[in-house]
Amino acid sequence: MVAGEGPFDAPLVLVGEAPGRLEDESGHPFVGRSGQLLLELLEETTRLTRSDVFITNTVRCRPPDNRTPTTIERSSCAHWLDGELQMLSAPVIVAVGATATRALLGHATVMRDVHGTEQSSDRTTAVVVPAFHPAAALRGGAAIVDALRGDLAFAGSLATRTQR
Repeated sequence: MVAGEGPFDAPLVLVGEAPGRLEDESGHPFVGRSGQLLLELLEETTRLTRSDVFITNTVRCRPPDNRTPTTIERSSCAHWLDGELQMLSAPVIVAVGATATRALLGHATVMRDVHGTEQSSDRTTAVVVPAFHPAAALRGGAAIVDALRGDLAFAGSLATRTQR
């Protein structure tokens, strides 16, 4: 099981889909190539480092064959995520990828339509900012990396603005 980690008073929460192989082995979220890219872009755009943010996933265990978590799997882990979100005081949550975005917003979305925008969720009072998943950026090239960079910059500016 890979639990969320980071300071409870973090200005920003990153919610991903599910642990991958490296996360499963280490017990820490976002430590593989995708996580490294995400955290590199986060620091570049917001000056926030891994130790500044809370990082978690919609499910706690790696799905077989690294597939997308099912609705049943997300539902069975929902109490973990909801508990974390209730304990955190972050004004902004970055929903990393389509699965996390759908889980937080409660409905199907098309990432190209909602990424980098301010959204609300019945699960939290924080603003939710959908962002492209770094795995998509690694596969999709410079345009997706730039879009993810913009998503994170927007989320960082919201977090900074709401903390003042």
